[in-house]
Amino acid sequence: MKPADYFREIVEPTIGEFIAEPKDVRRAYLACVVTFHFADAAAVHAKRKPHQVEDELKGLAPDFQIVGDVTNLAKHLELNPQYRRNQGRPLPKVADVHIGPQAAFDDGTSWDDAEDVVRIRDGHGRLVDLRDCVRMSCDAIKKYLTRSDMQ
Repeated sequence: MKPADYFREIVEPTIGEFIAEPKDVRRAYLACVVTFHFADAAAVHAKRKPHQVEDELKGLAPDFQIVGDVTNLAKHLELNPQYRRNQGRPLPKVADVHIGPQAAFDDGTSWDDAEDVVRIRDGHGRLVDLRDCVRMSCDAIKKYLTRSDMQ
């Protein structure tokens, strides 16, 4: 399966389902998993290392890191601070994933009538709307797919 096919057939519909149900933790986790693993599909296609593609996608959308963290939390329930790529950075915890009001401001606070969404408290303590993270990551993937090595 080419990266564009993986994106169109798996990533986009899964993100769409989560966006339609922004309080569904299962859909949030699945959207993060398939979005983050686009890097694997792209790496196989381009005969590169997945971490190289991950780093490039993080350059296009810094919140791709949060998508990756949630992907690993969904599998392991805890991120290993000794793992090479985790060393020296604050790590979110599975207990930091919850449903709460959509943040209206950079400090994570919201309007009283804000929509409830799946959020995570990132390693720095900032409340993050996972829907925004997967949307930004989706946009980064669309841009990434325009590269000549993705054709």
